[in-house]
Amino acid sequence: MLTIGLWLHSKSNVHAWNRYIDKQMNKAIATGSIISFALISFLSIFREGAETIIFYAGMAPYMELKQLLSGIFLAILLLAAVGFILLRCSVKLP
Repeated sequence: MLTIGLWLHSKSNVHAWNRYIDKQMNKAIATGSIISFALISFLSIFREGAETIIFYAGMAPYMELKQLLSGIFLAILLLAAVGFILLRCSVKLP
């Protein structure tokens, strides 16, 4: 947890993070490696997931288990509904 926290803190500046991703993406384009593209994508998504987990880890001790689980369940339902609507409506876009 500390390692992820320190890594996130070092990448907390949005401009620095974007420069880092751009630099890595340029290297991946230069080499043409699919694995590099996959790792950069994973890294970008992992950062957001790690921030969310740290956020929830800070809130969880102050919540009842029932509240936490109902919030997670509600979020999954909303995400599924929005995803379904986007998939259904995006077909109609030119």
